[in-house]
Amino acid sequence: VNQHVGCFEQANGGTIFLDEIGELDITLQPKLLRVLEQREIKRVGGDRTHKVDVRVLAATNRDLREEVNKGTFREDLYFRLSVVHVELPPMRERREDIPGLANHFLREVASRRGMTMSWSQDAMAAMMTHSWAGNVREMRNVVERAAALSDGPVITRQDLVFGREMGPSLMVSHDLAQAGAQAAQRAAAQLAGVEMPQQSGPAIFDAALLKAGLGFKQAKQTVVDAFEIAYLGALMLRNTGNITRSAQEAGLTRYHLRELLKRHGLKGGDNE
Repeated sequence: VNQHVGCFEQANGGTIFLDEIGELDITLQPKLLRVLEQREIKRVGGDRTHKVDVRVLAATNRDLREEVNKGTFREDLYFRLSVVHVELPPMRERREDIPGLANHFLREVASRRGMTMSWSQDAMAAMMTHSWAGNVREMRNVVERAAALSDGPVITRQDLVFGREMGPSLMVSHDLAQAGAQAAQRAAAQLAGVEMPQQSGPAIFDAALLKAGLGFKQAKQTVVDAFEIAYLGALMLRNTGNITRSAQEAGLTRYHLRELLKRHGLKGGDNE
């Protein structure tokens, strides 16, 4: 077996950053503790130990003291890591940092595209007032999403989508759900050989339409397919065929949305 030089050995003489340390599985924590205590590692595939001199920085968004009390984080490892404790205030408590971080992330995106991008005043105002529950990671995602949705080099308020809280309105959600429910109801009626008029009011599914002897899986798949076709059709129509916006509104990945559209023979949308 070939020996593998791990992260600690690569960082020998320097600093290693352990992000999301609170997510480390309880079964792996003793191994990390052993490295911190003995300052030595054993390579994968090797049988000899190697001394390492590494400064360790660890970060987490969890309350590790609470995790210790719950039994999901070792107390000895907690104390070994907590030599110097620095608490970084959440984004909502340091709003003066928002413009600098937003511009930094936007420059990263723009450089990958080989262009220059900037913020409109209303977009930056929205960034400043957002609560940023997900802190820096949320901001990076919002910036990258806005850059993907923007029609030009200037990010406007219309391009900003702050997670699912800025998803479809209640009316839009109702319209989509109703379209899918009505399609599912018509599919069941078709299986039963019953003609149904187009509905304008709330859709109510009538299970009595399912004819006797019809297999559960066949009936369910027929109804689900009809629902997906109606839902996806309404979704794409609302977003003028834009895959990115449609996926965001539906809470799907772009890949998953494309696969659904392909499976049902629906137009995948040429407007990105």
